[in-house]
Amino acid sequence: EPTLLLDQTRVIMAWHLPGVLSEEFQRDCVRNLEFLFPDINRSITGSRSWRTQEDLFTKSHIRGAIELSPAWYQQGKPKVSTILKGSHADPGPRQWLRAEGLHTAILSATLMVMHPDLYALGRETFLKLAASTLDKEMQQIVLECSTVYSVVLVILNWATPFHRDLSYQVQWLDMLATIEGDPDLHIKLDNLGVRLAYSLGTVVTLSRKVVWHGVPASVSDRFA
Repeated sequence: EPTLLLDQTRVIMAWHLPGVLSEEFQRDCVRNLEFLFPDINRSITGSRSWRTQEDLFTKSHIRGAIELSPAWYQQGKPKVSTILKGSHADPGPRQWLRAEGLHTAILSATLMVMHPDLYALGRETFLKLAASTLDKEMQQIVLECSTVYSVVLVILNWATPFHRDLSYQVQWLDMLATIEGDPDLHIKLDNLGVRLAYSLGTVVTLSRKVVWHGVPASVSDRFA
């Protein structure tokens, strides 16, 4: 059953949609992962950044985390993230963006139901970028994007430590979608005292500023 979590003022802190993504949706997503090799395997580093910290990834031949953005802010100006630039050695990430067009559009459509104002803001931002930017490469990629989120993070076989992001606004909802993995996997919303099923095909949106959330390692291969 879908679940909504609200604070005392009845502001939605999280949505939980267990098993909402079809098997076909998930199979297509798994197949399209090949476009992200070898970039995603190269993403794991010895740095202290918890996003790419090696000991948080399970032992698997496929693992890593990469961010893709058509308008990544660098020095206060939007830029295409390096992995999507035409100068990048491997065209795979841009091919992935195109191949995943239907899936990211479906996820964006769920946001239109869950948070119509955030959906409208994201869509308006992309339309303005496409119309006004002088960066031809950005303009092209923005037009190819079917998501209203400015950044897509693809994670494979990673145990997510508890975290939140104080730079966000309370009303901004992150969207998490899990593909494959253990059938009994759970996501924990620590400061809410809630543990929710996070198995195959589940979508969770939450206030990243407020909700401390984490996901333990999966024995089976999983990506989000």
